[in-house]
Amino acid sequence: LLAPPGETVVYLRVESKTSLEVPTALWSTSAFKHHERIDYMVQAAYYGLAIGMILFNCLLYFSLRDKGYLFYLLFVLGSVGTNVCTSGLGTEYFWSAYPDWTTISFAAFSHVTLIGLVLFMRHMLATPVTLKPWVEKVVWTTISVNAVLFAVVFINYQIRLTLVVGMLTAMVTLLIAILCALTGQRSAKIFLSAFTVLCISIIA
Repeated sequence: LLAPPGETVVYLRVESKTSLEVPTALWSTSAFKHHERIDYMVQAAYYGLAIGMILFNCLLYFSLRDKGYLFYLLFVLGSVGTNVCTSGLGTEYFWSAYPDWTTISFAAFSHVTLIGLVLFMRHMLATPVTLKPWVEKVVWTTISVNAVLFAVVFINYQIRLTLVVGMLTAMVTLLIAILCALTGQRSAKIFLSAFTVLCISIIA
């Protein structure tokens, strides 16, 4: 839209069944083109790195047959899918003809991410061995709730429930990592450091 000189009124109608952000800004043509180039460069770097991680972990899994790489792969795939949804690239390039999937895709990928996260945490920290049996029950309850909600998303979409369960899953993961770190487990300290940075970046 090229605005003519003087006062211009623009009407914008937006409707969605899920959470929605509509940032608006006025750009000059040259400034917008510069911003667009930088934005695509950043996104290309992110997705290039993510694809490299996915392929690398696939190779490690097929070479070593360690399930930890498979769980981490599930986490990365879910994270990339969630980012594709929130950035709008999914709707723009992949599923523009499927508005219903556009609505539920964020929640679906979020639950995949959370399941991968908890499974990877369980494997890396060896919680069945290092912690008491009740912790294992909490872990599997968390995984089960996310798996059920992943299926429910396709029947009755509830973004609030997804966000609440996401926060609870993060809290459970953080507390279990702290418990393992307090026992002196070196891998738990590494996981806790990385997960704390991830949480801070999401909040920011």
